[in-house]
Amino acid sequence: MFIQIKKLCHNGLTLMESLLKLAGVTMTGWFSYGGQANLSQQYIINTNLKSLQIKDENMANIYWTGEKASKEETVSALMRELADCTDSRYHVRFESDGTGAHVCAIIETIHTNDTSKFVWKKELPDKFMGWRLIRVFVPIGYIKGIILAKEISND
Repeated sequence: MFIQIKKLCHNGLTLMESLLKLAGVTMTGWFSYGGQANLSQQYIINTNLKSLQIKDENMANIYWTGEKASKEETVSALMRELADCTDSRYHVRFESDGTGAHVCAIIETIHTNDTSKFVWKKELPDKFMGWRLIRVFVPIGYIKGIILAKEISND
């Protein structure tokens, strides 16, 4: 870790200055280096927000924006698409996590411990009809036994 930080801090720049430069932040203003030699440096950064140079096309979330098909259309189309992608049993549904709603392709396989061994006939895209597509691998029998199982009353 120390070696990586040392490589990052080059040309006499501090770690903070190097990280800001790497992030593409243009800074204006002044730095205050205070305290005694054995104390850590203190930084007071006056950043002009107009000089912050961030390009929208470099932001990861831009990929997930745009038009989205309805959830019903997406589920129906992905069910048809999966027929060309795998011979395994599959199910499609929408779920949500910390980043919002997404469509899940749930596929049964014996390779739940190492999904890289799963063989696709045709690879699925990361974005399907505008929605983020998550591939979920489950054990054989899971779809019928858990996902599609009817709720049973234990009365």
